[in-house]
Amino acid sequence: MSPISRYLEAALAIAVAILWISPLLFAVWAAFHSPTDAMSFDLASPLTLENFRTAWEGAPWLRYGLNSFLLVTSILIGQFILTTLAGYAFA
Repeated sequence: MSPISRYLEAALAIAVAILWISPLLFAVWAAFHSPTDAMSFDLASPLTLENFRTAWEGAPWLRYGLNSFLLVTSILIGQFILTTLAGYAFA
């Protein structure tokens, strides 16, 4: 493989990586700006945490966390019991 094709391949990989991550970068940037500033892509707009306050107040996050914990714990206990018995049967 020639050095030029290696550089071309690396440049293409970097371009694809930038294209791939750009929506994520925009989402992070928009999270810290008001909706009007985010949609107009005003780079000089001030940073705000209002979006996070709105999201925190909009749903019962502690209940969601407890539900997730209970679900994961019950699945873990069930898998532990099942795999222990299956391992014993295979042995």
